[in-house]
Amino acid sequence: LRTYGSTEFVEDMLEVIREEKLPLLVMLGAWIEPEVRNVDGVEKLNKQTRQANLLQVQKVIELTNEYKELVIANIIGNETQVEWSSHKVPSDQLVKYLRNVRTSTHVPVTTADDFMFWRETSSRTIADEIDFITLHIHPVWHAQKAENALDFVKEKLDLVVKKHPDA
Repeated sequence: LRTYGSTEFVEDMLEVIREEKLPLLVMLGAWIEPEVRNVDGVEKLNKQTRQANLLQVQKVIELTNEYKELVIANIIGNETQVEWSSHKVPSDQLVKYLRNVRTSTHVPVTTADDFMFWRETSSRTIADEIDFITLHIHPVWHAQKAENALDFVKEKLDLVVKKHPDA
């Protein structure tokens, strides 16, 4: 299973998996949003967003360490780097959270993003901070018909592999 956040129902879900001995493993996510907003041309820290991000990251760390047998990876951020994201986060902010989770847990750490980001040269900074790339390729969002979807996915995957052969 993959979660996109670490709060609300996630701890209950992990507890049910453990108690019921369900044959499931979890890629535990932290939902991250930009902490600084431009308000009338002035950059302002949104303290509420920062607190929400810190809570997400802290819960990932706590739950990963509590449910060691169930959590197989941490995904910090979802589509936070691709240009068109509605919640684009500065790469240095994401790196800070990735490093925090890496030093506080025992599982691989990654971030999930669209192939359009991973094919950019700037993605190297993030790729260097993670254990593996979590890649989104959505043929339907690129007007691909079902009969072309697999070829589309293979093509985009190949572009990312060429850009990051070691990831």
